[in-house]
Amino acid sequence: MNNPSEIPAQDPAAPRQCSIDIVNAGMRKRHAAERRFRWYGSLAIGVGLLFLTLLFASIVGNGYSAFVQTFVRLGVTFDARLLDPEGKRDTKQLATADYGGLVKKTLRETFPEVSKRHDKRALYALISSGADFTLRDLVLSDPGVIGTRQSAWLPSLSMYRPVSLTLPPCCRYRSISGRTARSVHLSNAPRRPSWCC
Repeated sequence: MNNPSEIPAQDPAAPRQCSIDIVNAGMRKRHAAERRFRWYGSLAIGVGLLFLTLLFASIVGNGYSAFVQTFVRLGVTFDARLLDPEGKRDTKQLATADYGGLVKKTLRETFPEVSKRHDKRALYALISSGADFTLRDLVLSDPGVIGTRQSAWLPSLSMYRPVSLTLPPCCRYRSISGRTARSVHLSNAPRRPSWCC
């Protein structure tokens, strides 16, 4: 192993390479590799930020409707027999009146062609249960509306766009959130009633 005959002889005329020259020759490759590595890292960060931006845009685009309340305009007849049968205008009696029944009665009057039970259920599903509280607050703030017909904006299900229920039934189902009524029917929306043309 340490036999001097095994060590190759160096040519005395050849220039002797210093260790600094060997290091400098490798440094160019090392610097080029370092630049490529930094460029790949910057590219990966850029792609990650792009996908993060797309993710947030998707979340905002699909979730903004959670901050929007949809309302439906209905002509409500505040029937004294239903709200205040005794005619005393007692605040306690008015606060506990059947406003849900008033909403259903108004929908039945607005759409008399709806006669089947499942169609009525679909019609009642247009209006949110919060409509009862809206009508109650309206009556409690002004009991003089009892016995009159007033136009009231009632909260609707969020899947429907703001519409006026004085339109024909077909118009209400023409477009829901930019999709056709048939595609909404096939998804998780309530069944399309037979009274809608």
